Amino acid sequence: MLTDLPTSEVERAIKNLSAISTDFLPHQEKVHGNRKLLFSLSKKAGKYEELVEDRNATSADSYLDLNRFQSGLADFLYQLKAYAESSVQNYGALQMSIEAARDAYEKD
Repeated sequence: MLTDLPTSEVERAIKNLSAISTDFLPHQEKVHGNRKLLFSLSKKAGKYEELVEDRNATSADSYLDLNRFQSGLADFLYQLKAYAESSVQNYGALQMSIEAARDAYEKD
C-alpha cells in the first residue's frame, strides 16, 4: 500500500521548489576565512554595483523568477494534495481490510 503513494512526484516537486527558491534567499560566502552575508538574491549574481546597474533588466528577470516560483509552488501543492488524497484512500482500504480480517478471525 505504501508503494502506491506518489512519493516520487512529491519528492520531485520539493526538489524543484527548493532549486527555484534558492534564487530568492540571501546566502553566505567565505571571504578570507570569515563569513560574510551577501545581500544578493541569486547565486548567479555578481557584485552589488552590477546589480544596481542592471536593475531594469533584473526587475524583468525577477518577474519571470517570481512566476517560476509561483508555478513551482503550485506544482508542489498539487502533488502534496494528490499524495494526501492517495494516503486517505489507502488508509480507508487498510481499515476495511483490517475489519474484514477481524471479522474472519472472530468467526473462526
